Amino acid sequence: MKIIAKYSAILEPVTNILQEDNRTTNANEIFDLLFTDAKSIADDFEITITCPRITGKQSHRNNYSYESPKDYYRVERFEKSNSVAFSLQHLHPALFIKMKKQEYTDSITNIYNLYKIENLLAESESWYSLWQKKVSQSMDIIDLLEHSKIFFPGIKIALEIFLSLPATSCAAERSFSTLRRVKTWLRSTTGEDRLNGLCMLSVHRERVDIRKGKLIGQLITRFAREQPRRLQFLFNNE
Repeated sequence: MKIIAKYSAILEPVTNILQEDNRTTNANEIFDLLFTDAKSIADDFEITITCPRITGKQSHRNNYSYESPKDYYRVERFEKSNSVAFSLQHLHPALFIKMKKQEYTDSITNIYNLYKIENLLAESESWYSLWQKKVSQSMDIIDLLEHSKIFFPGIKIALEIFLSLPATSCAAERSFSTLRRVKTWLRSTTGEDRLNGLCMLSVHRERVDIRKGKLIGQLITRFAREQPRRLQFLFNNE
């Protein structure tokens, strides 16, 4: 206990400083201080802080779109449109019942301005009232789709958009890796539709293996119905 008390006393000042210095909410102020210190050090060495060139082709004019070096180095990790897209989660009752009505309305308005979903603003009011007295903590987005299928088509579209948002960049990276494996030198002239199909089969190979028999039957049936052929397929019912 004495050891715990000793180190707790040592760490207490550090904890207080970290709590007082809220680096997440005061990021802009902290950046201003850091940039001012960096500029003063650069001035001491007679160095001018400038924006680096983005490309080397333009040689007679600047090719960056920032007003000052300070704006260039103040990097925004996420665009504002991304935050609006992820505010689609506010359509989940477990989240919006904890929000103020005005916050919920503002969030839905931003979603409407981005996606232009028909009747979303009107349906969101009824959607908000519907879930005020219902238990919805354990419901998934898939469950909400069933509730919105008939009377809330705009909400259903918004929920489907939210389900399509990637949580990580793994899907995009997987597609590039698959493309490198599929599009070899022997397939350099493969058309776009065929290449997309081959990549989808490679990415979702587990699903293909589960339904292989049914997929092969559907493929042969479609092949037989594409155009009249001299060879009469047994499975062509037409």
